[in-house]
Amino acid sequence: MKENTTGLEQETETTVDPFMDGFDGAETLESPADQPEEQESEHEETPADEEQKAPETPAAGNENTDAKPDEGVEPEKQEAPEAQEPETTPKTWTLRHLGEDKTVNEQELTALAQKGLDYDRIHGKYEEFRPVMDLFNQFANKAGMNTTDYIAHIRQEAKRAEGLNAEEAKRAVELEDREATVAAKEAAEAERQREQRDAEAQKQSAEQRRMADIQEFQKTFPDAAKDPKGIPKEVWDGVKSGLSLVASYARWQVARANEQAAKAEHNASAIKQNQKNTERSTGSMKSAGADNKNKDPFLDGWDS
Repeated sequence: MKENTTGLEQETETTVDPFMDGFDGAETLESPADQPEEQESEHEETPADEEQKAPETPAAGNENTDAKPDEGVEPEKQEAPEAQEPETTPKTWTLRHLGEDKTVNEQELTALAQKGLDYDRIHGKYEEFRPVMDLFNQFANKAGMNTTDYIAHIRQEAKRAEGLNAEEAKRAVELEDREATVAAKEAAEAERQREQRDAEAQKQSAEQRRMADIQEFQKTFPDAAKDPKGIPKEVWDGVKSGLSLVASYARWQVARANEQAAKAEHNASAIKQNQKNTERSTGSMKSAGADNKNKDPFLDGWDS
């Protein structure tokens, strides 16, 4: 008995909550392909162990005739293999830029859309500073330098005007550049961590909503909640589209009730029409029989 109980506990640990499996298929699209194999292997091992240990009881010869063999032992219930969710191809979009086609995924498309929203602001700043940039380009060309080197030269001259010599001014500018690079990296890292925290918060919030939805479904539809695997695919499709599990299941129930009502009405109409046809046919036969009885046999012979 102890061994059977242990087997049940092991099976319980590997059982996947069908509600979560349905939600994973609807939202996170996780592939449960690995789970059925693990469960099948465990079910294959359990009967083998029982076959090896079964002969030990009759061989001992000390059976307790008063005890019932199956009393207190629940039969093992094998979990049916979970239905695998169909693999979904990640959504991609093809964009054309500078004469070239580029395929992007959903995350990249979101980033590009954000850049598009910032375009007007960035373009306005560019137009504001464009005269200054053009002026620096002209000065750099006259000095035989590129714009970056010319700006560094101007900064060094400003340091020398503060009292530094040429070498000290150069080192001061280089130090400022390194500090600016470090500050930019730190800002980028801080932004990355902020985005990661936001993503984790959104994931946690979605998980909480999902658990609350399951609990509400169990309260509203307790019978259906007893068999989550029996929830129709149309219901999970509704969850995919953004409905709650309760709302999607209620909508499916209404649609099914309307369909059954329409079918019943159609069947009733067909039965009624058949009855009318039967009555019509019976009346015609009676009429024909009455006419034959009233006919004079002599006249009938002349008519023929």
